[in-house]
Amino acid sequence: MILICIKVSGLCDRYARDGMPERESTSGPYRSYLKRFREEWGDHRLDEMATDIMGIEQWLNGYQTLATPDRTVKGVIIRGRPARPASKKTKQLMKMFVHRLFELAIKWGYLTLQRNPVGLVEIKGKATRVRKLILITVDQWNKIITDPKLAPHVKVMITVAMLLGLRASELLGLRWEDIDLDNLERWVLRVRRSYVDKDVDDTKTPDSEQELPIHDDLRLVLEMWRTEQEPVNGWLFGNIQTGRPFWRGQLQKNHLVPLGNRHGIPHLGWHAFRHTYRAMMRELEIPLEM
Repeated sequence: MILICIKVSGLCDRYARDGMPERESTSGPYRSYLKRFREEWGDHRLDEMATDIMGIEQWLNGYQTLATPDRTVKGVIIRGRPARPASKKTKQLMKMFVHRLFELAIKWGYLTLQRNPVGLVEIKGKATRVRKLILITVDQWNKIITDPKLAPHVKVMITVAMLLGLRASELLGLRWEDIDLDNLERWVLRVRRSYVDKDVDDTKTPDSEQELPIHDDLRLVLEMWRTEQEPVNGWLFGNIQTGRPFWRGQLQKNHLVPLGNRHGIPHLGWHAFRHTYRAMMRELEIPLEM
């Protein structure tokens, strides 16, 4: 067998073409990992990198988030953040990604190894949360849900997110056919799909595809939304300009972050509603998976 000596950038190109997962919610983060990996190692020879285990370990343990600049959204200044040490979980995810790249390098004949060298890398430190978990208090919830600047579609979306604990992708994937508002005996919402970056896919995990009961309060909100909002191609939260669901990133950037800043909740994102829901379930000793 003839060993093909290539640069790491060549492996990255092959992975982007032949190894990238099809699921958008997975491939999106992987493209980010691939970009950071290429920037650091792209000019190295792959076979030489495979012998530099300590170099890989040092890079992974020193891995940092990217700095973000200040920006202005509708006249409101959103302060950027400096680069900071990544969490242990993030470092472990990057290690898993690099491990996968080397597995494919062996499979594709770029390396003749009996063992994946990335398996020897140790990620140091405690598994502590770098960014504080955001849990919304009752007082904060009352303020944000009555905020006069809050757009109607965002108000309905965060109400559903808070009361059902859905991920943003599951929320955007909802269609009117998934909600049975006409059954007087049992009102339910069926989580059947996710929507990420213009792609409709399955839910993140099989357990996420479920049937959820709708409380009377949420039913009233949804009935009012159905009356007020002209359906856009069947989507519960469709953008009339595109015919597709709203884009998660723009919703967070243009609506959630400014909303949080107005009420003392910095960096408010979709996960805050899911985290709060799950915290309430634990406090009430209600199983999260039923």
